[in-house]
Amino acid sequence: MIAVDLKALLARVASEILEESAFLFLEPLEGDAPAWPSGLLVADLPLHHPEETTLRVAVAPEVGSRLAEEILGQASPGEDGKKRALDALAEVANMTGGLFLERFLGPDEDWELGLPEVRSMEKGEYLEESKRSVSRVLLSDEEGSLVEVSLFTRME
Repeated sequence: MIAVDLKALLARVASEILEESAFLFLEPLEGDAPAWPSGLLVADLPLHHPEETTLRVAVAPEVGSRLAEEILGQASPGEDGKKRALDALAEVANMTGGLFLERFLGPDEDWELGLPEVRSMEKGEYLEESKRSVSRVLLSDEEGSLVEVSLFTRME
């Protein structure tokens, strides 16, 4: 069996998806991560393959607004804007999860994506849950946009 660097694979896949779908040009951050804002937007996508896994994509609200504008072609303020940002984030999770499994398992393996669950999450809760991830990568660009992609073997 070939050893796979999950963090590097997550970084490549997420960077590719975000560049192609939302014109975000992100690179993995090394060292200490910059501070997250107080609230984040999160999408958890169940990945069904031989091992049950959840892929999580988390972004700051302003990145969510940018995703909504680029992917859905619309962004708006307030609760409607937040809903659109969460919808766009669900799409990013679907695309990232599909490409990740295809590259991780190969084209001949069976796998299935679940339905993404999206929500707002407070920084403290997010950081505590992140400690349980089996792999995670934080991506950023020159403007300071932050996107974190992580894998969990089981989310409860």
